[in-house]
Amino acid sequence: MATTIEEPDFKVFPKLPQELQDEVWDATIKEEMGGIKVYIKKKGFWSKKMTLTTTAPTQSLLVTTYASRQRALKRYTGSIESNDGILRFDGDTDVILILDGKYPDKNQPWPVTKNLPGKYTNIKTIGIPASACIWMEDYLRGGFFYKFHNLQRLVIFFCCACCPGSHHKDSEQCAHLDPEEIQLQRAPHFQFVLDRLAEHQQHFDPSLNLQVSTASFELPQKHRLCLMETSSLDSMVGNMVPGCVVM
Repeated sequence: MATTIEEPDFKVFPKLPQELQDEVWDATIKEEMGGIKVYIKKKGFWSKKMTLTTTAPTQSLLVTTYASRQRALKRYTGSIESNDGILRFDGDTDVILILDGKYPDKNQPWPVTKNLPGKYTNIKTIGIPASACIWMEDYLRGGFFYKFHNLQRLVIFFCCACCPGSHHKDSEQCAHLDPEEIQLQRAPHFQFVLDRLAEHQQHFDPSLNLQVSTASFELPQKHRLCLMETSSLDSMVGNMVPGCVVM
């Protein structure tokens, strides 16, 4: 005889004071926030339609009740619209990493030479892999950042806490490095981006003012390109320590 499991039904919830209901919804929203990776890829070889694949969690409050949706929409102020619908997130706190869906296993940044498809609303923080820093001038001149009208912050992401000061396999733990040493290792990437921004402001657009920072984005795949020959990178950037394409 098959047994059925009844789903919980808290019927008195709508009778609770509105303040308590909002606290419950807000606690759920907090669990759903975080860095979001967005992959963009074509649906077919000859198709111009684009589809999004994202690491954003299922935003259940948008479809739970009318009250939960209204509460969620106060926090999910950012959105990316594609052919598959609308991806919503917290435009103030979420970091959006827009990557090329052709190479999802490598987390390649969106190509500088391609126009960015879709409609983007209230995105304030964009993240780029450290390895993409060498194309910063191209991103600026190509108008990549102008797609995001509310953009305020740019985060340079490294694959893990010890990158680029140490290399190790995916299965190994990060080496214990002093935080100040890590900052020194990341300083060339940070300064390179700042210099490109300053040049762009001086010669092209004084109004483009982005706050730049560095961060780690923990993923299973680490140091995919740190172990490659870096002569081409050195020739472009000087003595910059290479960053990973996989963040």
